[in-house]
Amino acid sequence: MFTQSQLNTIDRAYFHVFEASPISVTLKSKNTRHFWKVRIEKKHIVLYHSHQGDGNYHVQCNVLNLASAMKKIKQHDRYQLKHRKPEDNDYDYIPLLLDSEYFVF
Repeated sequence: MFTQSQLNTIDRAYFHVFEASPISVTLKSKNTRHFWKVRIEKKHIVLYHSHQGDGNYHVQCNVLNLASAMKKIKQHDRYQLKHRKPEDNDYDYIPLLLDSEYFVF
């Protein structure tokens, strides 16, 4: 179960938080606007990904904890923004993504 102290570590400057419960966290990246679910399932913590947040999530990977899930999401965002065509990058929150606090170049 996610403890309240773990839930309090969610980077709310980087994510919109839609749900934060002891077994599931739903986030939206302010950079790519992708949706993410971090769910505790049996003995694993699974990170799910959706481009639209319409309920069509796919498994991205297993993670160790909530902090590692947020790190994976930020890595995914960095990759997405780096490899998209310029016309697809209509986001207004990119400076936070490129902040060295979040990524090591």
